Amino acid sequence: MNKFIKTIKNNLLLTAAVIATIIIWIFDHNKGMDILINFLNTCESTIPILILMFALLAFIKVGMNSDAVQKGIQKNTGIKSIMFGYIFGLLVSGPIYPGFSLSKILMEHGIKIRVVIIMLSTWATLKVALLPFEIKILGLHVTIVRWIVTGIVIFLIAILCEAVIKYVENKKNKFMEKERIEEIDI
Repeated sequence: MNKFIKTIKNNLLLTAAVIATIIIWIFDHNKGMDILINFLNTCESTIPILILMFALLAFIKVGMNSDAVQKGIQKNTGIKSIMFGYIFGLLVSGPIYPGFSLSKILMEHGIKIRVVIIMLSTWATLKVALLPFEIKILGLHVTIVRWIVTGIVIFLIAILCEAVIKYVENKKNKFMEKERIEEIDI
């Protein structure tokens, strides 16, 4: 009994949803059935995405140690590096917060700031795993326009951010050099 109560406490939101569904079903059988049908449709759409996500995470975990990925994240300013950022961001599912630690590691391996910004922005806004939901809810035409516009804006923001960061770093370096020269003169 104690284990049952602990399970309910750990899954309070799910428990509340099930109880609410049962109460709605008791008072209005049609609405209760609608909730059940929507739940089953959501499960039907979600299970393939979950399988894809787990496979992708396994691939990423193994792939990060491979030579091909190491070569892909070298200090390369070309289209290959930018495409790496887009593809990686598109394929990764889940919350973005692990992406910041990953970005730090990638920058330590020599990846450009613009590629990190593209990867994080794509990770946050364009997810292949959510594409079926987006098409179902927004429609194909709106989804295509959103993806194209978002992809272009992400690229422009990445270029702008990289330029601003370089400008600030140059100013900082000049200031530090000036301070060092003044110390030597004193």
